[in-house]
Amino acid sequence: MPKTPAAAPETYERPDEESARLAAAKTGKDILVTDETSPTALTYTQPDGSLRSEIASVPVRVEQSDGSWADVNYDLHRVAGGWAPKVSPADVVFSAGGDGPAVLLDNGTRGFEMSWATALPEPVIDGNKATYQLTSTQALELVATSDGFEQSLKLSAPPVTAPKQRLGFDLDGLTMVANETGGYDFVKTDADGNATATVVYTMPRPRMYSSLVVDEEHVQSQTVPVSLATDQDGSQYLDLSAGMPFLTNPETVYPVWIDPVVSSTSRYGDTYVSEANNDSHVSDSDLRVGLSSVGNKRRSLIRFNTLSSVPSGKYVSSATLNLYNNASPTCSARSVYAYPITEAYTMTSATWSNQPSYTTSSSYSASASFSHGNEDLGCPNATGAINVTKMVQAWVSGTLTDYGMLVKAGSESDTSYAKSFCAMNLDTTEATSCTTSSRYPTLSVVYTSYSTATVTNRAVESQTLCTTGSARPTVTTTTPGLFAAVTDTVNPEAIISEFEWWAVGGSAKLGSRQSQPVGSEGVTAVSVPADVLSYGQNYKWRVRTNSGTGWSSFGAFCEFHVDYEAPVIDQQSTVPASTCVTGTDRPVLNTTTPTLTATAADADSTTTDITFDVWAVGGTAALKSWTDSAITVGDQTSGIVPTGVLVNGGSYQWRVRGLDNTGRYSDWTTWCEFTVDTSAPTVTSADYPAGRFSGGPGVAGAFTFTPATGADVSSFVYGLDVNPPATAVAASGEISIPITPSTSDSHVLYVRAVNASGVASGVVQYPFSVGTGESGDPSDETATKPEAPADYSMGENTEDTTGDGDVSASAVKRVGSICASKSRTIQPPNGTTGRIWSTANAKMTTYYNKVRGNIYQVDFIDTIGYVHWTGTKPYNATEVTNTVTWSVDYWAGSITVGAKPEGSFNRGSGTVNWTRTISKDDSITLSDDLTRFQVSGTFGDITQVNLVVKGAFSFGNYTYTTSSYASSNINWNWTKAQPYLSKKCS
Repeated sequence: MPKTPAAAPETYERPDEESARLAAAKTGKDILVTDETSPTALTYTQPDGSLRSEIASVPVRVEQSDGSWADVNYDLHRVAGGWAPKVSPADVVFSAGGDGPAVLLDNGTRGFEMSWATALPEPVIDGNKATYQLTSTQALELVATSDGFEQSLKLSAPPVTAPKQRLGFDLDGLTMVANETGGYDFVKTDADGNATATVVYTMPRPRMYSSLVVDEEHVQSQTVPVSLATDQDGSQYLDLSAGMPFLTNPETVYPVWIDPVVSSTSRYGDTYVSEANNDSHVSDSDLRVGLSSVGNKRRSLIRFNTLSSVPSGKYVSSATLNLYNNASPTCSARSVYAYPITEAYTMTSATWSNQPSYTTSSSYSASASFSHGNEDLGCPNATGAINVTKMVQAWVSGTLTDYGMLVKAGSESDTSYAKSFCAMNLDTTEATSCTTSSRYPTLSVVYTSYSTATVTNRAVESQTLCTTGSARPTVTTTTPGLFAAVTDTVNPEAIISEFEWWAVGGSAKLGSRQSQPVGSEGVTAVSVPADVLSYGQNYKWRVRTNSGTGWSSFGAFCEFHVDYEAPVIDQQSTVPASTCVTGTDRPVLNTTTPTLTATAADADSTTTDITFDVWAVGGTAALKSWTDSAITVGDQTSGIVPTGVLVNGGSYQWRVRGLDNTGRYSDWTTWCEFTVDTSAPTVTSADYPAGRFSGGPGVAGAFTFTPATGADVSSFVYGLDVNPPATAVAASGEISIPITPSTSDSHVLYVRAVNASGVASGVVQYPFSVGTGESGDPSDETATKPEAPADYSMGENTEDTTGDGDVSASAVKRVGSICASKSRTIQPPNGTTGRIWSTANAKMTTYYNKVRGNIYQVDFIDTIGYVHWTGTKPYNATEVTNTVTWSVDYWAGSITVGAKPEGSFNRGSGTVNWTRTISKDDSITLSDDLTRFQVSGTFGDITQVNLVVKGAFSFGNYTYTTSSYASSNINWNWTKAQPYLSKKCS
């Protein structure tokens, strides 16, 4: 029976990204994407769908003629015309001996030949080095490098006379010019043979150095004088003259190398700069940072061709700089910092006095601590990794231009922070361990495409504003819900969000959670787990999305403060006036000792301290402040401005704030203003008492005008709902006149006194209300469909919370916030008709429906959720129980809630239930008439009104039609359209 052939082994590479992605998901292995291979980078697809590029600062592989790739191998082998590296990105050939050029270097369009002054012997080949023994103590060494070659004259003993080198250059399309570093550049020539600004190769200022190495640093080093001349045939040559004092110094350790280096001017690669000299170290085999043992500061420069491997606009989930640490004075971990360079430069021109600028911004900088590089002390040479994700993301996003990075020691004044790392050049002297390209610096970048999902709005609890600093909102729970509305038109099926939370000022996140998937136009949500956040602290959070193509970057941080609920000042009044206004509408008081009143509400405190603050309008400091302590929440407190504080004719402003027994302050209220005019009259009426519903339309009432004490009066001028008043009545003292209001609802009587000289007092205001608190004036208003808010388009959720608490019927109460387990009950006294909280009626318009009439109302502050009202009223037996639902907008601050929809009802018995849904969208502009529902009808005894806050809110479009209408029967049919927004508490 034939044997089944063995399955071919799995190869972990694929030609393109898509096939590699499928293979990675199937095998769970990283798959090489061969089409993305370049001389400096390999790219892999990972099982999670992300890509990983391993990037070197110089070429580490070369594409072959058959399309395959071979790792660089600078070992020399025999070729026609001499010796060349086996696999090299540079086309360089060394002499095989004789009178020909010592070096041929060609980049494909420009090249040169470098000749030695005498015929060269046959070389001895050792790896990437060719050695030409010139004399018993002098040898020419040529070393193949990644982008050119190094040429050194090796002296094994002190010379008798100063050695001189003449290097001739036969250039094709190039000419040599001196550069600012003391070296020479090989620049392109134009058609006429003139030098251009384009540098093709460069030769840093030559140096000579001894074999003495301390902390892997050649500590005996000196520059070599060099001059450039042109021969009669147009070829150029350099004369190098080594200094005899250095060479004959008994301290100089032999062998000594005299070392000009020629390399290409790639923008990529590495070098270091040293305070010890102003030389280029671009050809050195190591990178150095920190303070050396002989007192020299060093910094390293590294630049990768990042954007050739990581396409612009990608999301970088991680980026790691890998440096092989081959020298360190200690085995204790010491920090190293990496900063993005912020200006263009060339590696060959970088010196201590010519190092490029960089930014230390924490938005991009990176650091790490590690303990490698001292094998004598027990911490072997090894690779240290620095997380440079923020820096690389900025390059890829275009926030920063990629000029590379500068690497510094964590301290440049402590020698224990000094470190050396292997550079891109191999150490042919073998004085260091940087003898293999596997120890080159590398950059490992993991990236994906950005999620196509976007976050259109964010919310923490009921606070939908994303703010920071002093504007951050306060939440009153240590397990707040975090919400993000998301949309994706490309991949709309399943979008998840990841939320992170941090302490403000913290260096690491406290935790994170991923949401359940939602569809496009949905809301992703999580809640912070218990025992993470603390009261009294500030926190920040951010969110990112994933709709199947990869994670987006995290958005900007939002912040919030966790604290107990602060008190809220619900009511203010100035007695004898009752309005709280400013400017020209401010009331006139005929006393210098008015009474100021205020009421506070607080969801989690039983008492509050209430502070009053009285200023002159336009003043710079309070005239008088006082605090009423331990006022029961919901009770009114009042205080009389003491004698001597206010003066006749002055205008004043006052405000209030509360402090509860958890130590939380409310905000200062807005200013209330008044003017003191002791010549102003007093207005009273037994028929229409101030601030109450009385009488009715067409019912006359007596209003008494009393002049101020000692005031000379010849007439009063008044106006009902007209200011300034215009109707005059003669009087020499107190007078009562009849006034007949023509409509129900709220009115203001404006009155001033005039003396015999025609001098008028200020205008006093007398507010009163006409009717019983209900009117039967239904109007045929229609609902209109609003534009859907651009930020939201969600489904609906209704999740109840529970709890209870008594609330005084005489005051407007704070009723909680979303996701809080609270409800409040308003219990008016038996026999009460009209309003629970009696204020003026006004015609208002909701966002959806226009409803007119009288209302039962309550201030509903800072709360988002479903709000259910249940009321009991008598009506005739032919009616049935109806449930009506409508939607209005919720605005920051407070809104007023209506009791039942428009309609006229006879007395009878039964129950009407109604439901109101509120929401908030900060992008909608608040209009002046968008704060109140009004309802017409006549109500009997209200036995109970319940308010329940649910853990969701909706933004819907509701319309209604009236099917039939009669004094004894009304039917309301409501149709709910597609909802635009809902939010569930997690």
